[in-house]
Amino acid sequence: MLFKNFLVAILAAALALSSVVAVRLQPDVVIWEKGSAPNTFWLKIHNLIKTAEAGNEAMPRDALQAFYRYNFGTSALYGTRPAESITGTTWNDWYPRYLEQLRNEIAENQAREEALMGRRGRG
Repeated sequence: MLFKNFLVAILAAALALSSVVAVRLQPDVVIWEKGSAPNTFWLKIHNLIKTAEAGNEAMPRDALQAFYRYNFGTSALYGTRPAESITGTTWNDWYPRYLEQLRNEIAENQAREEALMGRRGRG
């Protein structure tokens, strides 16, 4: 039963991700200015994304966290600060690659689960 629930969750995520529309920002908008505190990133990005999402499908829940880690590293306290300002172009270049990575992970998980089910069926 647990396995079936897991498989249903993977399929639901794949269907949801397949309908995700790219959330694009204006290329010249500044999300984070070089030399600013990292927390200013959050103040700006939430408003920009909320505006960009209007009329589009919602993006994956962890996209903003992933974008933050991409730019600042994994540690909130000791992460690196980008050498340049983060702009809409940075987001627009990163986001499609992020979606593709998620799709690949879902496909790999599905293939792994199907292989596991095949082995169980023969055993």
